Amino acid sequence: MRPVLVFSAVMFALAGLFGYHVIYKGHQATVSRLRALTVQEQQTQKLQADVAALYGRVERYRARLAPEPDPSWLANRVVALGEQAGLKFTTIDREAPQASAHYTRLAVTLQFQASYHQLGAFLDQLERAEHFFRVERMEMAKPQTDRELSSVLLVLSTFHLPRIQPATKKGA
Repeated sequence: MRPVLVFSAVMFALAGLFGYHVIYKGHQATVSRLRALTVQEQQTQKLQADVAALYGRVERYRARLAPEPDPSWLANRVVALGEQAGLKFTTIDREAPQASAHYTRLAVTLQFQASYHQLGAFLDQLERAEHFFRVERMEMAKPQTDRELSSVLLVLSTFHLPRIQPATKKGA
């Protein structure tokens, strides 16, 4: 009876060792891998959410820039704002677009007649416009009499930023 008991104890110990090393350790390794994959997937999803939020911000800012790389768009928008302020344009010169790797600069040179009030109203409209305009240079000739309008030279610019194409997943 003793050899059977010893044999049973040895078999029980071997079964325990086998179960511990093969089953328990194997499951522990699987659980560890699953935890690591879960953490990695959570990080990936957070990064994707962050990128989507940044992309949304870029698109909101891009919407304030010129929708096309054409200086005529800039001239038309600025002239419309100037006419609302009562300006009398004498010259409108469009500069050739200056393209760089990521954006295109558009500029226009305007010459017009305006009172100080009209000029102030025009500059205010430029500041409050839905699109971004930059005053690069402004020259103003003092009128010879109080009844004359000032002659103003104004160089305005803006930018065109092409729509950003979201990156696609590899293999998709």
